Amino acid sequence: MPWPNNAAMPASLRTALPDAALSIFREAFESEWSRTHDESKAMAAGWSAVKTAGYRKGPGTKWVHASGAVFAVLPIDCSTVVLGWER
Repeated sequence: MPWPNNAAMPASLRTALPDAALSIFREAFESEWSRTHDESKAMAAGWSAVKTAGYRKGPGTKWVHASGAVFAVLPIDCSTVVLGWER
């Protein structure tokens, strides 16, 4: 099941994760897969490694590194605007 390179990984992962996070995911997945041959454990290890490396889900379906946080203007109602870091 391991992938020979990032280009061989599923499109859903390739479109959601930046290249560096994709490599982190693949390495963790392959390590767990070689140890257990359990796809669900390998997937969990991949996502855990990505999160531990400082990536989080950004706007939409893309994941971003925590240092790439997005500053957002969030409307509360027609007369109030709150500025803050988007989560």
